[in-house]
Formats: sequence, structure tokens, C-alpha cells
Amino acid sequence: MATKTILERLGLNVYEFEIDYETKRIDIPKSEELIEKTRPKVIFVDRSEGTIYEDFSWLSKYKDIYKIFDASQYLTNIIANDYISPFDMGFDAILSTTHKNFPGPQRALFCTKEKDFMWEKIYSKIGTYVSNMHPYSIYSLGLMLENFENYKQLSHNMLANTEMLKKELINQHLTVYEQQPISINETITHHIWIQCSNKVSAFDLYKRWEQYGFLTNYRLLPYNLGYGIRMGLSAATVSGLLPKDISELANLLALAYHSIGYDEKLHRLSEEFIKKIKENNNA
Repeated sequence: MATKTILERLGLNVYEFEIDYETKRIDIPKSEELIEKTRPKVIFVDRSEGTIYEDFSWLSKYKDIYKIFDASQYLTNIIANDYISPFDMGFDAILSTTHKNFPGPQRALFCTKEKDFMWEKIYSKIGTYVSNMHPYSIYSLGLMLENFENYKQLSHNMLANTEMLKKELINQHLTVYEQQPISINETITHHIWIQCSNKVSAFDLYKRWEQYGFLTNYRLLPYNLGYGIRMGLSAATVSGLLPKDISELANLLALAYHSIGYDEKLHRLSEEFIKKIKENNNA
């Protein structure tokens, strides 16, 4: 939702896809009308806020428009084939970072489906915008991909953790926003949204969880859902969180959610839990 402002700083004329606020997805018919009306040179998709990995295959018919997909939040899941590849949805290029969802050196990547004119143009100018290619880090990332089975397991755990934690938090009477896939190409993401009654209560919950060692994102949720918490399970899963740990995690989060004031015993239990998760990763 912040992408428009970022791109406008580069001097670009930006039109945003139309939103269907009822389904909390892109309004495809209205967005198609917008594309036909404006005929953009580039279509750029950044869905880092979603709880659903949406199907953008409908964009594949626009052969004369260069289509870029930002995979920063979903890279591990795409590599593991748990999500349909943006290339299979008709995108020409994938843009990503490696610090949000993929456990490796903090780098950015840009890959294209074809070694075409656009690739040659970008490759010829990359030195103007990137002062150091950091070949060691790039080489390390390539070596990491040899452990493909590890990434498949990481992706599986990430999504399983999210599904289980969402159900456990609902059972603990937290106001969790629920959204279900509606096509075979849609999948849940590793994000959970907690809705709050107002801005103050959302920020208070954010501070309370942080006090006990659980880092989340306080924010104004998309789709007019109001202020709340965005919780991501990718970093926690990389750190060692497994499906067998979810019930305990949900209980700690719920105790903090429903508590009034600081609880020293809860703080100690949270620290012990976090230590155990780190030991999972070292095992």
C-alpha cells in the first residue's frame, strides 16, 4: 500500500489497482478497465500486506506490458513450489530481497524469465546503481539453494505454523482476521492480522507483546480494517519455531493479550520459551 509513494519519488506516473473491499482482493474487472484506459508501460505487483497469496494469472494476457512481481515476502515458499511461481502467472521478472522470507545474506535480486532486451538493458546499467556486487554473498546464496529439501521443510513449517497459530489464537478469544483461498492458485501467507478496537489499544498490545519478547508490527491494517497487529511467522520459523510449539506460543500470547499490567512470571515463561525455540534451531 506504500508502493505508490515510493515509485512517485522516482518521477513515475502511478495508477493503483482497484480494490474489492468485500473480498479483500484486487477487483479484477475494474483493474482490467484501468489497464485498458491507461495502457501502462509496466505493471508492478507488491502484495507484502496480504494474508492470501493472490492469483494474478489474469495479467498474463497483457503481452505488451512488462510485468514485475515483488516476491520479498514469499521467496522461500515460491522456491519450495508451495506457491505458484510468478513466471507461471505470466510475469516477466521477479524482484526480491533475501532478508524478509529467505534465510540468507541480506541482498536484493532481480531475475527475468527470458534473456531478452529488458534483461540486457538492466544488466548494462546495473553498475550505475549498485556500487558493489558483493560476489561472496551472491555465491553463498547460490550454494544455499543446493539444500532444496531444507527449504521445502522450512516453507511447510512456515505455513503450518501460521495455520495452527491462527486457530489457537481464535480459540483463545483474540480477534483474528480470517481470509480463505478461493482458487487452486491461492494459498495462505505467513501473516496473521489481529484486529483491535482502536489505535490506542493496538499500540498497547504491540508494546505488551514486545515487553515479553514477541516482536510484531503495529499498523493501520489494509482494506479499512482499522488499526491492529501484523504478525509474521517467517523469522520465527527460521529461528526454530515448529508446529509442536504453537500451542505453547498461543497460550503465552493470549496471556499477555488478556493481562493487565506487567506479569513477572509470564515474562520468565516467555524467555524460557524463546530460549527453547533457539535450541530447536541449533539441534
